[in-house]
Amino acid sequence: MSQVQNLFEVAPGTELIGEEITIFGDVHKDSLIDTHKLFVKGIIHSQTSQFTKYAQIQEHHGMLRCHEAHINTLHGGEVHASNLTIDTCLGGKIYVQDVTIKNVSGQVQIYASNSITIESVNDSNNSFNINYQEVPILLSKIELIEEDIQELVFLLEKAKVNNAPSQKDIEGEIQRLRKELTFIEESSKSARISITNAVEDGNFISFTIKGHTIAYTTQNNCYTPFHLECTNTIVKLLPTQTIITF
Repeated sequence: MSQVQNLFEVAPGTELIGEEITIFGDVHKDSLIDTHKLFVKGIIHSQTSQFTKYAQIQEHHGMLRCHEAHINTLHGGEVHASNLTIDTCLGGKIYVQDVTIKNVSGQVQIYASNSITIESVNDSNNSFNINYQEVPILLSKIELIEEDIQELVFLLEKAKVNNAPSQKDIEGEIQRLRKELTFIEESSKSARISITNAVEDGNFISFTIKGHTIAYTTQNNCYTPFHLECTNTIVKLLPTQTIITF
């Protein structure tokens, strides 16, 4: 496996594995890239898959799974990431913790847990949703955290039986993991959807909390950041007057 690969393009049906891969041209269909760092200066076509920790892509139409990425133009592709930055979005599906986009100019579906930050929305029929349960990378993370907690609880019981000095360390790690789990599960309480400029009519905004969804369809207007105001029985979607009750 080559650690650093510099290629002009990726031919159809190619599989690439490496530590760092730079493509100066296009990535063609039925190809797969698995790397730590990915740089693509051309177009990643549809029917392709990329798995990487960090990515910088000129134009993306395929399926990308990563930790962090900067995409100049997303055009109908699918992206799963922790942190994502896009200059121009011409449609696609996005599943993230946090995403920042300069211009949305095509129909896009976004599911996030923490934040959706957009400068301009120049089209209708976009869907901006806060719902960690729709973000696969977070569901996988929750599963791993729960497995770790179960293992630590078992180790703690053994440590108590043996009166081992490691009890406090184990208890501290269990507490830390439970806080991390709670932060994800209650992320909608602190999440924000921010759109700087006036929004076109007909864009869908939603927050899901405790299995309930509160939604709003935009009018041609400027809005302060969308967020939830919660009590024990009432959830209000601000700055709108939309309310749901438990």
